[in-house]
Amino acid sequence: GGCEFDTKSGGVDVGALFRTGLRSLNIGVAINNLGPVVKLIKESYNIPTEFNAGISADLLELKNRNLSVMASWKKPMSGEERANLGFEYKLKEFVFARAGYKFGHNTEFWSFGIGVHQNVGELQVKMDYSYSEVEFLQNIQRFSIGLSF
Repeated sequence: GGCEFDTKSGGVDVGALFRTGLRSLNIGVAINNLGPVVKLIKESYNIPTEFNAGISADLLELKNRNLSVMASWKKPMSGEERANLGFEYKLKEFVFARAGYKFGHNTEFWSFGIGVHQNVGELQVKMDYSYSEVEFLQNIQRFSIGLSF
């Protein structure tokens, strides 16, 4: 027989979203993976705790169109800082176009996507497609369908 090892742990995420009241400006902060040291055999490990901060605002707010910008910053307790910048264009709460760039990442760079959201009776249907440039892997494409009821 082989050797079996078992350990248990847990973690907590704590965050806050501040709606500034200055037009559409929102600021968020979070600490993710707060938890105890994990012990396995004779080794001890910290779970990967990180600090996150973000800001978002609408650059253009018209009756049926909206252009938003989002920026985020992530600092792991061990590891390099990373930042993201993204834009979303919304047309009539129906069509969404998105683009973004990742700073400080070794293998991920830019992405773009499009989505459609439609209510069908009491059901909300969301379909999204995205394309990402990732080093070593070409043409990363994602497609998702979401249903809310």
